[in-house]
This record gives sequence, structure tokens and C-alpha cells, in this order.
Amino acid sequence: MWGLLLTEETWIHRRVETVDMLSTQFLRRSISVDFTLPERARADLAVGGTGQTLVPLSTLAKRPLRNFDLRDEGGMAVPVLGRGHNGPLAHSTLTGVARHALEEAGLGSASDRLKTDLQQIAAGSPDEADHAISCMVEAAKGGNQECRVVLDDDAALFLLADLADNYLLVAICGDVTSRRVLKFSYEEPLDSVEPGIIERLGWRPLLVGLEVPSASRAASYHAEVVVPEELRFDACFLYDEETDEVYAEDQDADRAALHAVQVPLGARTFLLFGLQAERASFPVVGCLVAWITGLLLLGGAVVGDLDPGRADSAVAVLLAASAVFVGVIARSGEHRMVQALFAGPRLLLAVTAVSALVAGASLAYNMPSSTVCSIWLVAAVVSLTVAVSLTITAVVARPIALGER
Repeated sequence: MWGLLLTEETWIHRRVETVDMLSTQFLRRSISVDFTLPERARADLAVGGTGQTLVPLSTLAKRPLRNFDLRDEGGMAVPVLGRGHNGPLAHSTLTGVARHALEEAGLGSASDRLKTDLQQIAAGSPDEADHAISCMVEAAKGGNQECRVVLDDDAALFLLADLADNYLLVAICGDVTSRRVLKFSYEEPLDSVEPGIIERLGWRPLLVGLEVPSASRAASYHAEVVVPEELRFDACFLYDEETDEVYAEDQDADRAALHAVQVPLGARTFLLFGLQAERASFPVVGCLVAWITGLLLLGGAVVGDLDPGRADSAVAVLLAASAVFVGVIARSGEHRMVQALFAGPRLLLAVTAVSALVAGASLAYNMPSSTVCSIWLVAAVVSLTVAVSLTITAVVARPIALGER
């Protein structure tokens, strides 16, 4: 098992990962694994008397998975090892690589203390595993030779770090004598998206960063990011966070597809891309509504006769304008990602509507003319500020022609 995990580029021909952005909080990963299990490993990984074989497809973070699914080439569900078997198997994997390191150094088998630490790393939570590794580091500093040898071994150190934060995803397959393709998918929270005011207004792309450990665990890695209509990519990169090396990039505005080969094992690979709203209707209409509202309020405050006795017509106009606002802001069936990126402009439109409401109410409540004039002037300034902001949004979010890409 540990030999396969350290040499995945020799038997996993290709990993193809599709990232589907469900919202600004969640995404769904779908990863297909194209592999040929080495003949030398088939007997060791066979489940005795069942005709089935264990195949380590990946390692996944030690946290609950949402909507996990694993299927074969024909779309049939494939079973996986549960938690009760994963822990012992991961412990056996770590024990095997530690034993190999000790034998290479001319030492005997692992002590009970080392086995206990490896058990805690394999089956414990990430915090418990980190504590066990810290104990090994302190023991090595204190002169414990076997801990020093294990921590100095690159293969052992890689698996210790990997299985401290992750658990083994092991499929139970039938025929593994030929090339196979298995595909698993799951949902996970999106922690790295923190839109600021500029991004919420749609003036700058929303930057998203995703760790993709699968990129370094195959001979060839392909990634595609799926976003809903009315969104476009600013750019997309696959890079190493520690060395800043860029392995692949794509400048396509509609579809991000990346391909990288021979990414070093253990590289901290990330997908980094910017998402920009792309729509002509809403930003333009909202911009025009804000400009018209602001100019009407400004005209009323500067040259209009704001007589409270004429409030009936003002209220009628206000109600009609409110219907326009509702038609512009509401959009049923819109993707949650699009809703999030247009939340700022819609909030600004709501501010414009409230300004018009306050201006109309000042007439309806028979306030003094000077007070009414001041309220209309403030409402006009607010609406025109919103109009300028929405104009920037409309320019940035305009659909891009093919020649501009």
C-alpha cells in the first residue's frame, strides 16, 4: 500500500478533476482516476476468497464528506472501505514505510512506542496526529534514533504528513487485471472566498483559491472549473504555493481547463482563478433606473415646486417606481453564485428605492417646504452616487466579445 501511494505517477495514468462552484460557500469535486494496478501488488491487496482487490484511489481530508459517490466506467456504484478498516490499513501503511526506513538504517523493527505514535497518526484526528508527530520530533531531538531515522526518511515523512490530515480512500474493485477508470465525487465547504466591498459591487473579479492535492498524484492531471452562465473567468492558474511555480494556466473567459504533467509529489498545488459577473440586462437597467431617479429628485429639489398639497401625484409616481425596482431586483431561478455576485448592486438599487420613498413621504406628511427640499436634495445625492456605482458595474460586467478575449 505505501509503495503504491509513493509511486502513483507510475500506475495512475491520469486524474481528471471537475470543480463545480455551487455557491460562494460550497463546491463539488468530481475526480476520475485512470489506472492500471501493478501486477506485483494485486496479490497483496486481494481480499481473500472474494475475487475483490483493494485500490488506494486517493487520500481525503479527515472530515465528514457531503454526498460522496464512487462509480465505475459503467456507472455502477463501487464500495469503499469504511472507517473501521481505514484506520488499521493506514496504520499498517505507516508501519510498513517506517520499517523500511529502519531496515535501510540497519536498525531493528519499530518499537511499541513508535507503533503507538503511528497508530495515533493514522486513526486519530488531525490534532491528535499533529501531537503524535510533535512527540516524535521531540524524541528525535532527545536522542531517539528510530524517530530520527523515520523523520529523516523522505518517503516516511511524506506519508506521515499526508495521513496525519487525511485518510485513505480505498475502493473495493472486482477485476483489476486491465486498465480501469473509477470516478468519485463529493461536496466540501469553500473556505478561501472572502469577497470585499469592491468584489461585492462587481468592480473586480472575485478571487478563489482551491487546494488540489490530486495534481501531484498522477502522471497527468487535468482540471476543469464549471461556473454558471452569466459568470466568466478572469484567468485561471495551477501553481505551487511554496515555490510559486506555475504548472498550467488558461485565459479563456468562459471555460477554465488546465493540464499539467509530472507535478512533483508533495507539491502544494492550488487552483487560483477570478470570477466576474457577466450580464448586460440587470446592470444596465439598474443603472438607468438609478440615474433617472437621481435626476428627477435633483430636479425637484433645485427647480421643482415641492408643495405638500400635491402629495397625491408624488405618491402615485413613487408606487409606480417601486414596481420597476421590484422587477429589476427580483430574478427567480437564478444560480446562487450569480445571486452572490449581484448582491451588492441589488442592495444599492434598494438604497435608491428607499431614497425615493423617503422623498415621497416627506411630501405626504406635509413637512415644511424647506425640509422637503433638503430631503429631496439628499435623496438625489444618494441616488446619483448609486447611479455612478452601477455605471461602473455595468461597464465591468458587460459581455465580452470574442475579439476582446
